[in-house]
Amino acid sequence: MKSFHKTLIFAFITLSLTAYVYLFEYKSAYDNEVSSQKQIVKFSSDQVNFLQIVKGESKISLQKDQTGWKLNEPILEDADNEVVNDLIATLGAEKQVAVVKLTDSKFSENDLAEFGLDKPLAIFNFRNNGGITEQVAVGAIKNFEGQSYLQVDNGSKIIIGNSVWYTKAEAQLIDYRDKRLFRENMAAIERMKLSTLQESFELKKSDNKWVSSQHNYMLDQNQIRDIIRKIADSKIESYVFEGEPSQSLLKDKELDKAAVSVELFTESSSWLAKMNVSKKDNSLYLLSDRPTYLAKVSPLLWETVSVLNLDRLRDRSSAFQFNAEEVKKIYYKSNDRETNLILNSGSWLMGSSNSPYLEVDKAEMAKTIKRIHDLRISEFIDTDVKDKFVGQNMLIIKSETEKLLLQLNWGPSFKLTKNGEEKEYFYARTQLSDRIFALEKSAIDNLNLQAEKIVKKTDKVENANPPEPAATEK
Repeated sequence: MKSFHKTLIFAFITLSLTAYVYLFEYKSAYDNEVSSQKQIVKFSSDQVNFLQIVKGESKISLQKDQTGWKLNEPILEDADNEVVNDLIATLGAEKQVAVVKLTDSKFSENDLAEFGLDKPLAIFNFRNNGGITEQVAVGAIKNFEGQSYLQVDNGSKIIIGNSVWYTKAEAQLIDYRDKRLFRENMAAIERMKLSTLQESFELKKSDNKWVSSQHNYMLDQNQIRDIIRKIADSKIESYVFEGEPSQSLLKDKELDKAAVSVELFTESSSWLAKMNVSKKDNSLYLLSDRPTYLAKVSPLLWETVSVLNLDRLRDRSSAFQFNAEEVKKIYYKSNDRETNLILNSGSWLMGSSNSPYLEVDKAEMAKTIKRIHDLRISEFIDTDVKDKFVGQNMLIIKSETEKLLLQLNWGPSFKLTKNGEEKEYFYARTQLSDRIFALEKSAIDNLNLQAEKIVKKTDKVENANPPEPAATEK
């Protein structure tokens, strides 16, 4: 009986010592692991030059060189530098949230399955410039807070990381691919051919300005640059086929007879893209060369290119350009009625030899100058109409030093039907060119150069000493 009591006391002491070791040694080590906010990727993100993402049987391999990131698997292709750099910087900054399981040897399949790490959602293999590697497996399941279960280098602990690991692990190949349509420097483009729903035409650079290859039209340089930028900035939504697609696939996407095409030329290369909207799903599909791919792209590209014609690209605004801040004198003549507007001691005055000078509302005057500055050619007249142009009506704008800023002459009026709608126009021209164009009558009417529209309603006193009016141009 005494021996039994001794055995019982010995067993109690042994259990107590075991509990002590667990509580104060093993658990202490565990607590240290839990509390430490260790960096998960052990080297700096700016040193990473290789990343492989394994998802089941598939692999996505990314290699960095002097020009940026490249895809090596499953295809050879430029990568989206911004996306890859963001991925590496984001994951490289992550720290462990907690440790959920430790082992002295190796985790069993059942242990790993508890955290979805027996068949991980993805495995990230990082490598830095010194050849050091690190592997981070992301569990296929998340904890109740939506955080990720991770295992580093098949090690002896399973940790919790932020949900960003799971999110990044879900990314697909398309996310890492270069999604630009045009892969070269758009500033290097020297020539372009466009075939749209409207017409086919060619533009080229001459003395660093875009001109028509067929006509001597002045073109809107800003508009052309904006179109090139929109083409270059257009993004691929999904890749349908790599390499040369079959005729049946092209026919299915209605690209066998593409409605619209864009061809861009640099000094040493060219790039061609054909596009059409599929009636099946109302999506825009594009077939490109260099590299060759069939892709679904943003419909904004169609809206930009399909409606273009040469007339839309002609310069409609430079004929009216002047520095609005220089305007100090305006002379306006319409149907033999003359009016002068003069800035005098900070106030605009309006009058003529036949009427008193009255103060003009400053806000209305600012609107009037802006309307003149924003005038645009309504329609171009490419035939000789000099015998029809009279131009007795005029608008003359001068600076304080009598510098001519703008002279617009117009008349007589005529009617023109466009798109089934008849409108009234004036033959017109400015001092910048002898080319005559059409200006809508409503554009002149809306300039607000009538006294009843811009004179201050409370000002009924005429200026006793009106300033010298603007000299008229003959």
